[in-house]
Amino acid sequence: MERRIAAILAADVVGYSRLVGEDEEGTLRMLSACREVIDGLVAEHRGRVFGSAGDSVIAEFASPVEAVRCAVEFQRELGKRNTNLPDDRRMEFRVGINVGDVVAEGDDLLGDGVNVAARLESLANPGSICLSGTAYDYIIGKVDAVFADGGEHKVKNIARPVKVWRWSIEGSPEKVIAEADKQPLPLPDKPSIAVLPFVNMSGDPEQEYFADGITEDIIISMSKASNLFVIARNSVFTYKGNPAKVQDVGRDLGVRYVLEGSVRKAGGRVRVTAQLVDAENGRQLWAERFDRDLDDIFALQDELSLKIVTSAAVRLSEQDSHRLRQHGTTNIDAYDHLLRGRDQLGRHTPQANALALDHFAKAVKIDPDYAAAYVHLAETHLQQMQLGWCTDPAQLLVVALDFAKRAVAIDDEYGPGHGVLGQIYLWQKNYDGAVAEGERRVSLNPGDAEGAATLAMTLVFSGEPERALEAIERAMRLDPQYPFWHLHVVGQCNFAMGRYDDAIAAFRRGILRNPDSMPIHMMLSAAAALAGDMETAAAELAESKRLTPALSVLWVTEQLPYRRAEDTEHLVAALKKAGLQE
Repeated sequence: MERRIAAILAADVVGYSRLVGEDEEGTLRMLSACREVIDGLVAEHRGRVFGSAGDSVIAEFASPVEAVRCAVEFQRELGKRNTNLPDDRRMEFRVGINVGDVVAEGDDLLGDGVNVAARLESLANPGSICLSGTAYDYIIGKVDAVFADGGEHKVKNIARPVKVWRWSIEGSPEKVIAEADKQPLPLPDKPSIAVLPFVNMSGDPEQEYFADGITEDIIISMSKASNLFVIARNSVFTYKGNPAKVQDVGRDLGVRYVLEGSVRKAGGRVRVTAQLVDAENGRQLWAERFDRDLDDIFALQDELSLKIVTSAAVRLSEQDSHRLRQHGTTNIDAYDHLLRGRDQLGRHTPQANALALDHFAKAVKIDPDYAAAYVHLAETHLQQMQLGWCTDPAQLLVVALDFAKRAVAIDDEYGPGHGVLGQIYLWQKNYDGAVAEGERRVSLNPGDAEGAATLAMTLVFSGEPERALEAIERAMRLDPQYPFWHLHVVGQCNFAMGRYDDAIAAFRRGILRNPDSMPIHMMLSAAAALAGDMETAAAELAESKRLTPALSVLWVTEQLPYRRAEDTEHLVAALKKAGLQE
């Protein structure tokens, strides 16, 4: 028995059984013609076919570069042959390539190296290629093809997640990235749920804020349960006003359960209906209608959360059960102002910010011990500072800090209070305090995507990119429709670790989501310069300066709160190489 490291290519035909069923003889002729192309290119690139049952091909290469070049060439050639065929008669291959340990038994090869390649092939789209992270590391800069970051995937019978890189026959980086972002997500290893936006049944559009607020509070409540995986508000609200099949929601967000509901608020009464559905088969697990006095909304939310987690077979610790029942106020008027303010704060305009500030101030006037309202007051001032809607940023931070500290003093177990306190500490360059508060928020709300993402940003600037990457990847899984800036954080982590090609891939994906983000264009320029792609570096620097004419070395050193001098120097040196002036 011989062990060795090899590059393994696994390929098969998409929809082969259907093709045979519709035209057996024609399909076999097409397969034979395709195999001539594939076998010829495998030999040309010094490979060896060692498995070819039915429509599949498994080949060994001594060089990962040759394996990838072979796959790209035959996919392009077969793509040309398909051009003039009807869609239902095209013979399209999908390919997986891995580099790993194999065991030779005669002419056959076995082992993880082969198994991972086969799993990658099953993840590929028709006419495309999936590489493992190991294979990708070998081919960077050596193959005339663009691969996009496809994230990590759990695959059958492989203990560790597999890093995936994708290439599409249609060529453009944008196309490859878009395809990668559409791939189905694997189910988490714990009960998982998406809470769809509750429908406003009040007949009054002005009551949308109330239905949205109920939805968000249920998500926040359930994110405290350590044994439950809860999709973030940002992702579920993409379905607001866009009805979708429960099975589609489950597949798109990678969850087992979906909660649907509605709210009708009229006078002093509120009616809430809810149903929990198994997204795998569409079967209703539980449904109920609640008719209550409006003042009972807090008890109703507790009851809803507990019914949901019980129906999803979640084991709650005593601590989780306690946290699920916690509320910051029992005053419905204070709560109403909080929901109205939160609705305005999310609009990100100066006018909406001012309205939010007024609502949160009224909430704390009604209930001076309302921790959540103080948190939002801090966030409102922080938003003003971050978006430049002020003349004295330092003073705004002082005011925001006071509100955040009051929130934590009132309720030390309210996670968002620690989160906003950590953000303020970061801007004040109190790095130890920022990290500690960010970690406290994550410990209190382990299923909170926003908490994980803001901790990741804090860790990047604090000089801990490895930990930051773990945190942002957790946030992105909890929030599959994550904001563009999450990709900025991924890119920053890889840039800090010297993984410039990975950084470039993340920044390109971020630009697709927000073409006007100057920081991402700037970081892409820096990464491209250090990767030796001076054309991209210069173009991205020019775009950065178009978006922020004041961009200079001095601007970078003054605006970015890096803890370590070497991190600032690393970025400045890269930007100078790209052409940035003092």
